[in-house]
Amino acid sequence: MQFSKVRFLLQVLCVLLCCRVFAQAPSGPPAAATKSALLIGIDNYSHPTNDVTVPDGAPRIGRYEPLLIYRDLKGPSHDVAAMRDLLTSEKFGFPNDDKHIHILLDQAATRDAILKAMQQYLVKDPSPGDTVVLFISSHGSLRADPNADPKRHCQRYDLDGTGLHSSCVENTIVPYDWYLGQDDIFSRDLRHIFNQAADRGIHLTAIFDSCHSGSLARGAESTALVARDFDFDPRPMPDDPYPAEVAGTPPESRQDNPVLVLSAAQKDQSAIDVQNGDPPHGLFTDALALIDRKLRFTPDDPAWLFSRGYVSIKAKAYDDAIDAFTRVLAIKTNNPPALFNRALACLDSGKLDAARADYKTLQQSFTNSFQVAYGLGEIAWRKHETNEAIRNYKLYLANANTNTAEATNVIQRLRELKGHSP
Repeated sequence: MQFSKVRFLLQVLCVLLCCRVFAQAPSGPPAAATKSALLIGIDNYSHPTNDVTVPDGAPRIGRYEPLLIYRDLKGPSHDVAAMRDLLTSEKFGFPNDDKHIHILLDQAATRDAILKAMQQYLVKDPSPGDTVVLFISSHGSLRADPNADPKRHCQRYDLDGTGLHSSCVENTIVPYDWYLGQDDIFSRDLRHIFNQAADRGIHLTAIFDSCHSGSLARGAESTALVARDFDFDPRPMPDDPYPAEVAGTPPESRQDNPVLVLSAAQKDQSAIDVQNGDPPHGLFTDALALIDRKLRFTPDDPAWLFSRGYVSIKAKAYDDAIDAFTRVLAIKTNNPPALFNRALACLDSGKLDAARADYKTLQQSFTNSFQVAYGLGEIAWRKHETNEAIRNYKLYLANANTNTAEATNVIQRLRELKGHSP
């Protein structure tokens, strides 16, 4: 029986969740932990142009361009129902009642309602040790971020269509009430709530089934063009209400209680946006089996091949990861995330020359990428190439957040290397 793509994806994600729950379970008598979920799905985005409120000062481009027609989605409400069925199945054991499964659909999923529900059901209600799932199926979009830190690599897109003014952008989730001029849900909103949950010892898994590409709008069309992604919000990002968190460790990279963040679709991102978390070994074993089953039906699907490579890295099956990413790159040669992850797999498996070749290719496009500099520095360190290691570690420190364990290790290595440099 061939699975639908959404149904199959939810099974993969739930396998990861299930493994994570068991991996994090403490030894000794079982704790009285509970399982709950917040499931959000938005199908209805269509509004006549004259019903769309254009905020004062907003340029008439992107989602506020005149004469756009915004079409509804057909899947999110079904995705929410499928996720509820899976979570409350005998295998995963979530209680199937309104106290444990909280749902926001369509008109109920306004920006304020989503943020309030996340605060309530992901942070306030759960107790330390509880397991919580956040699932969002909706449109995703982009928002210009002109105040982005110039030292931090960002996704850049030509939002005005001229090819002359590329801008840093942030990924967003589009709420139901976007048409009233409401802001989207920003990545920093999620970061803040996820950190709060992790601080309280809550085991949070966040699953997003939203598009985050930077082309045109999924579901928005002009008279001549049907696009795939919800058009960007042309307004600049407002000031960050949580500035202290900008330089901190991302919630998915925390050492104490990392948040597991999963995406149903590979977003259009640069290589340095790829996170290198280290969940417990064995977490992805069952997921690999499910992905391989899908690939038997569609062996050249680049998205599933990418997923196989990524999961293989987490399972420390580096040769399998290298093979998967090589197949992705044969289908789409200009794919920095695949190239970055292949370099990482080569590095972790000791294939240093192959890793260096991939990192060097990436460096041509991402000159100041601290992840690329770290990889090249690590290779030089292992090869005892002192001057090359020093050069790349210095480049890393010039562009990276230095308040991390990785940066501390680099600083210590530089001290050692300088003592041996000619």
